[in-house]
Amino acid sequence: MLIKNSHITFKDVTTIKMLFLMKKLILTAILVAASMLPADAKTARCYLKYQGNVYIDGPCEFTAGKAGDFDLNKDQWWVSMIILDDGWADGLWNADGGMKYGETLVPASHQHSYLGYLRREEDGACWSNHEARVCAW
Repeated sequence: MLIKNSHITFKDVTTIKMLFLMKKLILTAILVAASMLPADAKTARCYLKYQGNVYIDGPCEFTAGKAGDFDLNKDQWWVSMIILDDGWADGLWNADGGMKYGETLVPASHQHSYLGYLRREEDGACWSNHEARVCAW
């Protein structure tokens, strides 16, 4: 504690500067971390069908991104839809396995499976192609 007219040493000034710098660094780290968080997820009714098997059917976390992109997360399944142009999107999800058409897949730890080029359906909530259907209401 500094008292009026007390003698301040170089060590005291250095300590005060270090504390101030540490506070700035911590605040900066908090702000950077907060800016990296995804948009707030909302609960939606979701559906994912791939090669005849339904993997998501019910409430899920829906996170809207830029330009209409969105992510779905339900239990161990994640889907990312990247909006391309005028009613088309690319879909990715975290499926693994399934060497034969229609074989039930298992969740992977990362999204590397391609759902394909999907066309937006008339209802506006679903996207589909000949193998997959993704919906979020």
